[in-house]
Amino acid sequence: MRRRHYHRPRRWSFRRFLIRLTVGVVLLLLVSTTLVVGGLRWVDPPTTAFMVLHENSSRASGHKVPVRHEWVPRDRIAPEAAYAVIAAEDQNFMNHRGFDFGSIRAALREYREGGRLRGASTISQQAAKNVFLWPERSLLRKGVEAYLTVFIEWLWPKQRILEVYLNAAQFGPNIYGVEAASQAYFDKPASHLTQSEAARLAAVLPGPVRLRANRPSSYVLERQAWIERQVPQLKRAGYLEGVWASPTGDHTGQPPLFPQDGVALKHRLTPASGDTVRKDLTKPGFFASQEGMMTTLIDLHAADESARWQIVNDGVMGGLSRSRFQISEEGVAVFTGEISLANNGGFASVRRIPDTLEMGQARGILLRVRGDGRTYQLRLRTDTGNDAMAYRQHFDTTEGEWREVELPFDGFEPVFRGRILSDAPPLKPAQVRQLGFMLADKAAGPFVLEIGAVALMD
Repeated sequence: MRRRHYHRPRRWSFRRFLIRLTVGVVLLLLVSTTLVVGGLRWVDPPTTAFMVLHENSSRASGHKVPVRHEWVPRDRIAPEAAYAVIAAEDQNFMNHRGFDFGSIRAALREYREGGRLRGASTISQQAAKNVFLWPERSLLRKGVEAYLTVFIEWLWPKQRILEVYLNAAQFGPNIYGVEAASQAYFDKPASHLTQSEAARLAAVLPGPVRLRANRPSSYVLERQAWIERQVPQLKRAGYLEGVWASPTGDHTGQPPLFPQDGVALKHRLTPASGDTVRKDLTKPGFFASQEGMMTTLIDLHAADESARWQIVNDGVMGGLSRSRFQISEEGVAVFTGEISLANNGGFASVRRIPDTLEMGQARGILLRVRGDGRTYQLRLRTDTGNDAMAYRQHFDTTEGEWREVELPFDGFEPVFRGRILSDAPPLKPAQVRQLGFMLADKAAGPFVLEIGAVALMD
């Protein structure tokens, strides 16, 4: 007689149900976000969260002030506007993937040292906030903003992010987008904005409700002047080359240069003149004095090299100097910015993250640089703490000309906060963990240093 097998009914599990529900909700959220954000790559947003909030609050107050906004495609926006907002808001826009971690660390460091907590949002983050979110500061909003920024950077090319930001940014109490701002303040379309006008608009972005482009305060005028000094540096570096161009029908007669959507974009900094830097540093002629006798120390052609550098300016002490650091596809690093002497400031620097640097039996470091006539420092650190001693050596630059610079190790002097230490031990190359560049000549104004190679003196 065959025995019957009885299967116990599967017991209902709340835990299993909760897991499946959570997975389902997460998948639904990811898919819906992809569809919405991805669709806006090609479809212009009919409105934004900020505009909807303005209309609702205006209606509730009984004093209805209509929103002024007109969407225009990027071929109807002067490149001066694109350069101005990048100079003002996010000079690392073409290099980061949505988040400028160097600026975030600097902001947190300033806050810990007693300063105010300033924003470090990128243009990508501001585009996410302006289109989808609300203005109040909160951890929830910042978290949702970060989530949306990841999708924006994944699904939109850089020129689309910049186009959406310029059309969504607030430039006045009821003025949204660069076209409406240009018409309201200068009585002209955005395609005809001058560099000065675009800088004025960008200057009010930190506080568009209280700052006025048509009645500029001393703060706005000072900020406008700073932006106008930054833009030529960006243009010289070819910052938006192949990403933004003169508007259709512009008086220059140049055809649009926008690459097709979907083409991978990478910021290209080109040397200021027609010469180029050799990629193969071992080829004779790169260093005339060391032909065939040099070893690369820092590979500026490495795909991840740009991310290995961090800016450290006088903001850590309350100063206002600003700088940025980028590496082109040609392997040219560009350290540029502006020195301010306000608040006892006066220096800008960039450091490579701590790493093992194979110096071998080298006698020193070779640089190929092109500068602006100012004197810079190469700084080496054996102790990589934030407030550690460094070893420095100055080198001069010739404006507009490439130079080979030899910096023997026995020429480096130990310093701490600008003071030479007479009792410090001499530099031991084998212990060097960090390398960086600094400008601290106490002269206010813009600067630019191009670095073609960092090698060893064999």
